[in-house]
Amino acid sequence: MGELHNAELANKVMFIIKKNLNREKCLLEVDSVFSEDYPNYKGVFKEQIGMSLKNYMNRARMSEAEKLLETTTLDLKEVAKAVGINGYFEFTQLFKRLMGVTPSGYRNQMFKVHVSPTDNG
Repeated sequence: MGELHNAELANKVMFIIKKNLNREKCLLEVDSVFSEDYPNYKGVFKEQIGMSLKNYMNRARMSEAEKLLETTTLDLKEVAKAVGINGYFEFTQLFKRLMGVTPSGYRNQMFKVHVSPTDNG
């Protein structure tokens, strides 16, 4: 892998994270791709994006979880697993910390928004 401009490197790291969000060891995948050729890639990423790899990954996971909660009927454990988090408790705590509401509370809010008072269901 040749020299990458810092912004390009950060974009490639984001791509790998998004591609591997459903894997519990997502950051290990990123590390296996970049650590040898770019030993300071974590620092470059933080400088370019303004947050650590872990923070970015967690935010990306919760963004994907929001979409799944809005558009599927997956139960919360399935949503957690779909975004690479195997523990239900860990998922709900992280979701609440980053999104300000529990996953079930978020889904209930979305349901209320999408169902009008005249709907029978």
